[in-house]
Amino acid sequence: MIQFGTNPIAWANDDDQTLGADIPTERILDEAGRQIGFDGIENGHRWPQDDPEAPRALLAEYVLRFISGRHSLNRHCQVVVRWVQ
Repeated sequence: MIQFGTNPIAWANDDDQTLGADIPTERILDEAGRQIGFDGIENGHRWPQDDPEAPRALLAEYVLRFISGRHSLNRHCQVVVRWVQ
């Protein structure tokens, strides 16, 4: 069985959190899980970070599960900029 996932960056950006800041987390999850029908979604800054089970429970409310994690490239870009300077 093929399953499909998405990334929260389709709604809100993790590196520049001003992009999509006006979109509520509940809307992201509702559209991804219930309306569009994705099976999973990538990790992002919008999900609870202090309890490892909290994001899983939140996503389950929208019939979603984690499909992958993300790592910001901002840190790498800053190192390259300093190196070039």
